[in-house]
Amino acid sequence: LLNQKARGMKLYRSFLIWPYALSPAIAGALFNFLFNPANGLIGYFTGVRTWLTDSSTAMFIIIIAAVWKNLGYNIVFYLTALRNVPTSALEAAAIDGAGPVRRFFSITFTYLSPITFFLMVMNTTYAYFACFGLIDVLTEGGPAGSTQILIYQLYKDFFVHSKIGYAAAESLILFLLVVGITMLQFQTTEKKVHYQ
Repeated sequence: LLNQKARGMKLYRSFLIWPYALSPAIAGALFNFLFNPANGLIGYFTGVRTWLTDSSTAMFIIIIAAVWKNLGYNIVFYLTALRNVPTSALEAAAIDGAGPVRRFFSITFTYLSPITFFLMVMNTTYAYFACFGLIDVLTEGGPAGSTQILIYQLYKDFFVHSKIGYAAAESLILFLLVVGITMLQFQTTEKKVHYQ
């Protein structure tokens, strides 16, 4: 849809991409404005004021904020990759009788697979490190530790509680975890990536 030529599409793309330009702390402040228990807009209109104070919904809000913030990054790469798909291959497949779904999976997605693989690795890394700002602004790891991911625990142990040994061990575990998951992604997914 974003790759189509239509009136106002550049403005629409800009609105989708701009959240990536915000720092995680600013994105967290915007979501705090929306979901704050005392005076958040969403709570005001829905009557539900426990979005960030209930352990069953707080992580959901963090995930929504992280996806919203990082969506523009993915859009930029996919739009660039979509523009590099040769129209001649799509036209030839259409002449040969391939429908839109078949053309997408046989041709378009083949050209998108390197970008998809790259974004999968980058988004995994983002999930482990860059969500820190959102969590710090929105919930500070609460309620009852329900949004406390490893990077936030590391921060609290080092800077708040001065447990340097714990923080060092946690950073090593985090490093090994991210490297392990990235290597697993390379081993399982890169075989399905087609470089043209």
